[in-house]
Amino acid sequence: MKKIFSLLLSVILIFCLCACKSDNTPARASVNFYYKTDPLELGTGTDVITLEVRNITRDADDHSYIIEQYLNGARKKGCICPFPPGTTLEGFSLDETSATVILSPHLVLLETHELMLACVCLAKTIFDMTGMKSVQIGAEDNLLDNKPYITITEGNYELWDTVSQ
Repeated sequence: MKKIFSLLLSVILIFCLCACKSDNTPARASVNFYYKTDPLELGTGTDVITLEVRNITRDADDHSYIIEQYLNGARKKGCICPFPPGTTLEGFSLDETSATVILSPHLVLLETHELMLACVCLAKTIFDMTGMKSVQIGAEDNLLDNKPYITITEGNYELWDTVSQ
């Protein structure tokens, strides 16, 4: 009887240890990154924004990390990061309904139409990633298009592919 009890207790202990073993595998998440289409051919009626689905295996819940990965550039052929090389994330915060992103001053190098395309690409990425309805994008210690922030609201932006003749 003691042998059966000892055997049963051993089996239960083994099962408990196996069940309590922690899984140190990092979280894996697919994130939608929206980039400028490359090559961008204005006046052709083609899309100016292309989707790249990226698997994030480290810090999948760290929004700042994911935005840094976004700024490092596209991996998919036909996509290019709309921000100037060297653009870095200087700050990121969330409140109840919106996200605020502060990028390095490299943003001021973009012309108005390039700046708007870059902001919409990043905002679409953040909308998908966070579920926020509004994104404010600013450049550290600089004005963008004569404003401290460019605000993009989900579903309230349009990019027109037109050519003046």
